[in-house]
Amino acid sequence: MKKILARLLQARHPNIIGLDIGTENIKLAEVSTAGREPLLVKAAIVKIPPGSVKDNRLIDEKSVASQLRQALAMSAASALNAVIGISGPGVFLREFAFPAMTEHELKEAVFWEIKRYTSYDQGSFYYDYAVITKAPTETKTKVMVAAAPKDIIDPLMSLVKPLKIKPIAIEIEAMAIGRTLEQTDKAVIIDLGGSMSQATVYWQGHLNVSRSIPIGGQDFTKIIMSHLNLSFDEAEKVKKNSVHLLHHPDSIQESSPLHCKLEAVVNELAKQVRQTVEFFRVQNRHGTIEKVFLIGGGANLHNLSPQLSFHLGLPVALVQKPLNLKIADSFQSSFDAKLFPQLATAIGLAFRTRAVGA
Repeated sequence: MKKILARLLQARHPNIIGLDIGTENIKLAEVSTAGREPLLVKAAIVKIPPGSVKDNRLIDEKSVASQLRQALAMSAASALNAVIGISGPGVFLREFAFPAMTEHELKEAVFWEIKRYTSYDQGSFYYDYAVITKAPTETKTKVMVAAAPKDIIDPLMSLVKPLKIKPIAIEIEAMAIGRTLEQTDKAVIIDLGGSMSQATVYWQGHLNVSRSIPIGGQDFTKIIMSHLNLSFDEAEKVKKNSVHLLHHPDSIQESSPLHCKLEAVVNELAKQVRQTVEFFRVQNRHGTIEKVFLIGGGANLHNLSPQLSFHLGLPVALVQKPLNLKIADSFQSSFDAKLFPQLATAIGLAFRTRAVGA
């Protein structure tokens, strides 16, 4: 099989589907990159049955395939080429600095570094790498290395094959997110998913560190379920519609037991993000972080941004709209702008051909 994590084919694909399959939803975005600015043509978000996906691995491929068909039908997407995102603790993404060497030697060095830092068995994973900097005055070359187990990627390939979708790339989602935002330099992007989040540090114009955090929107939902004696779906509605679950840090209102439990989750999330930033600073002694962006399905929780800002000591902004993205006239009237944080990754995946100049 050709490298699944290989760079994109050189032919231009004017319309691309970005496909983000999470633990709760399938997010699909069709973007046209033929014009001077990217154009969001179609989009859909479709729920998948609980337990169908775990740690980015397909557990119930039949159910996910059924919901993916529904997403394609709902969106009326017409593109056949897709970039599919992967994430989670099984995925490896790291920057390395190698001394000067030939291409063949670099490939070998990358392979052994992956073996060194992962528990992948021989022949059980795909990998790729890209040179970030190779300045003549520098003695070392910075290289971004990506790897993922075959048992994550192969089922995704099988999933889309009957649907006539051609995967032109499989991409680690942390790399896609940065394409949708302005001024990502010196920034942390928190992608708050259903069962897990991703904290990604961008510095000097490129991704530097990305780390999975075992906290997601479901942690808030489960607390609401337990405290208010609600079903999961009922608790989700309360979480999305209530403006009183998290107090603003400047609020003088007294916190109830429910507020305290929810704010404890925010505190733990902030703690994990701080650890990611500290790891970045150890690797980059002069590195600084100035801001935080918040995206993902759990990002719309009222007062989450100011709460995180209070704990992190940094400005936190909820992403309202991806960079330079226009909405097709035919799609404008039916699109809900509140879905942008949830669709940001899928849109970033679809941006990939534009980013690499394919």
